[in-house]
Amino acid sequence: MGYLNLILLLVVFSALAVVVDRRIQERKRKRKMAVDENGVRFKNWARGAFADSPRVVQWLDSLPDEAIQALAGRLEEFCHDLGFQSQWVLENDAARLLAPTLRPIAVQYVKACYDAYHCQDDVRSLESWLLYQQDPAAQPAQEFGRQLLTHLISVGVVAQTERALLTAEDKSASKLHAVLCSAVERNPAAFRMAVKTILASPTETASAPTNSQNGHVSPTKVKA
Repeated sequence: MGYLNLILLLVVFSALAVVVDRRIQERKRKRKMAVDENGVRFKNWARGAFADSPRVVQWLDSLPDEAIQALAGRLEEFCHDLGFQSQWVLENDAARLLAPTLRPIAVQYVKACYDAYHCQDDVRSLESWLLYQQDPAAQPAQEFGRQLLTHLISVGVVAQTERALLTAEDKSASKLHAVLCSAVERNPAAFRMAVKTILASPTETASAPTNSQNGHVSPTKVKA
């Protein structure tokens, strides 16, 4: 009898495990369907909301489904934090009639995400410059500064007389820093382009300062 009871218990537990697993899988399936539907709903809404901004629509169409779902989720969180539901804007005509100020808020959020996506080069340039300023005397920072100075001289933003800084000893780090700070104040557009060129050019190797908070503990070699 003991063995029979044990077998019966095993059968019962096995059956329960199958039922529980099926329920878990069903919940996952329904959750995924809800997420997918939310992404489709968001995309359909965005096409209409940005009908006069074809570049935004083109950007949204280029994003994979996972990114669309993530963006829809972020919009939902953003709206919730402000006290309303994104679904009110995405699918409810009542919101359009009774709360017309909500739609522009959602539109502005998506537009901000679009702008942020397309300004990553500016972010990287700013981060590199700020990290250089933290310790201009560090060897990687000096290498970065000298390559930056070389480019600025070549485009006429900095005088040829400053070329001596390219071969000076470490004690010139403060002078190099001062010259670069003067250049950014005098011609920020050309300076910004110089930083982008250094970080993006495949012809040379520059040592760009790297933010340890982004997962790096020391300056990392990048193509420039």
